[in-house]
Amino acid sequence: MTKEAVLYVKDMDCEDEAKLVRTVLDGLKGVERYEINLISRLVRIAYDTSLLSVGSILKAMAKTGLETSFKKEQAKEMIWWKEPRILTLSICGILIFLNLIFEHLFGIPHGAAVFLYAAAALIGGYYPARMGLSALLARSPNIRTLMVAGAAGAIALGLWEEAALLVLIYSLGDVLEAYAADRVRNAVRALMDLAPNEALVKRNGAEMMIPLDDVKIGETMIIKPGQKIPLDGTVLNGSSSVDQSPITGESMPVAKEIGNEVFAGSINQRGTLEVEVTKPFEDTTLGKIIHYVEEAEARKSSFQRFGETFGRYYTPLMFALSILIILLMPLLFGNWAEWFYRGLVVLVVSCSCGIALSIPVSIVAAISNAAR
Repeated sequence: MTKEAVLYVKDMDCEDEAKLVRTVLDGLKGVERYEINLISRLVRIAYDTSLLSVGSILKAMAKTGLETSFKKEQAKEMIWWKEPRILTLSICGILIFLNLIFEHLFGIPHGAAVFLYAAAALIGGYYPARMGLSALLARSPNIRTLMVAGAAGAIALGLWEEAALLVLIYSLGDVLEAYAADRVRNAVRALMDLAPNEALVKRNGAEMMIPLDDVKIGETMIIKPGQKIPLDGTVLNGSSSVDQSPITGESMPVAKEIGNEVFAGSINQRGTLEVEVTKPFEDTTLGKIIHYVEEAEARKSSFQRFGETFGRYYTPLMFALSILIILLMPLLFGNWAEWFYRGLVVLVVSCSCGIALSIPVSIVAAISNAAR
C-alpha cells in the first residue's frame, strides 16, 4: 500500500541540504518518489507502508543533521538577532576583530590570542561543521566538508588565526545563501497574506466565518467595505469599487456590479458585496501566482544543473588532489609539514564557493523580484 507523507525540514535553505535529503531518501528501500521544495522547506514522499514506517523515515532523516517533522511549522519572518546561525557568525566575527586589535596593537599573550581564535572557530563553525560532517557520513561531501577539513588541518598546524578566518568566510557564505532563500519565502508569505484565512459565508440561512479550505464552490460570500476578498467569484448582489492593485497592478479602483468577476486578495472599498465562489483558493489568480513562484524555484535552470553536476565531481576530486599532495609529495621531496600545509592550501582555495553560491543566489533573487 502506498501512502504519502509531507516532511517539514527546518533550515533547509540551499541545494547542499537538499542534496543531503536526496542522498538519504535514495538509500531508503520503499520510497517510491519524492519532491523537494526549498521555498516551503517541504518534502513530499510517497512510500510503501509494507517496507517503511513514519518512524523509520524520521530516523533516516536524522542522519542529515536537519531537524525534521511531519508538522509544518508556522512561517515566521526571520529576526536576525534570534537566528542561531547569524548569532554565531556575529560572535565569531566580533571575537576575530577584537583579537586582531588586541594581538597586533596591544600585544596580548599568545595563549590568550589562541584561546580567542579557538573560541571564534568553534562558535562560528558549529552549524557549518555539523552539516559538513553529516554530508561526509552520507558520503556526499560538499563545501562545508571542505571547511571542516581545512579548519581542522590549520588547527593541527597551530594556525589558529587562519582557522578562525576560514570558518568566518565559509559561515558568511552560508548565511548569505540562507538570506537569499528567505527573501523568496518572504515574497511568498507576502502573497499569501493578501488573502484572509477565513470567509464570511451564507450557509443554512445564517452568516458564519469559516476557513477558506472549507468554503465550497457555489457558496455565497459576504464582503463588507474595507475587507479583502477571500476567493475568486462573481458578484450576485450589491455594487462597490474594488482595489485590484495587489493582483492586477491597476492604480485606480474598479467598479463592480452584479455579474462582474472579483479576485482573491483585492480590497472591497465601499458597498457590501455578495459574491458566488467560483474557484477554490489554489485555482484563484492569487493561488496560481503563489504556485508559479514555488514552481519556478523548484525547477532548475541549465546553469543550476551544471553547477550541481560540476560540484558532484569537483569536490571529491579536490579532496583526492589534496590527499595526494599531502601523502605523495613528502615521499618525493621530503618536508612533510610543508607539503601538509600546501595540501591544505589546495583544499581551501579550490573550494567551488563561487559556483555553489552565485547561481542559486541569483536565481532566488530574480524569483523574489518577479514575485513582488
